[in-house]
Amino acid sequence: MSPLAAGLGVPTPYPKRGDVLIFKGPADSPYSYETRWGIRYRPYNIKRVMGLPGDTVAIEDSRLVVNGRVAPDPHGSEGFMNDQPPVTVPPGKVWVLGDNRQLGASLDSRAYGLVHLRDSAGPANLRLWPRPSLVGPDASGN
Repeated sequence: MSPLAAGLGVPTPYPKRGDVLIFKGPADSPYSYETRWGIRYRPYNIKRVMGLPGDTVAIEDSRLVVNGRVAPDPHGSEGFMNDQPPVTVPPGKVWVLGDNRQLGASLDSRAYGLVHLRDSAGPANLRLWPRPSLVGPDASGN
């Protein structure tokens, strides 16, 4: 079990591809900040982990490609992504993607790059919509 998983009380190695992660966007990205009532801050995001340390991630022909293969991705809308060159995910970071792939609808690694696991608050284990019984097994196999 990874130190992050142990610290979060997660019973399995974490994160895994397809897990939903709660995190703050990278501190060095202007896309990670919001301003409310005159105060600039980094809000939490919820996105799906699609690239793990050691993976090479790219977008080709509007498809997510991980380690040279089109990634199976039953959660996301398709056909809306601009191509992006390959990036290799370094240790301690992940590449995340929102399930709504329409351009401008989701700020994720396409906009602000890799997410450091130190900015992670942990997994999102609760799903309200769509109702789990309507979509079959979730990312954890339940």
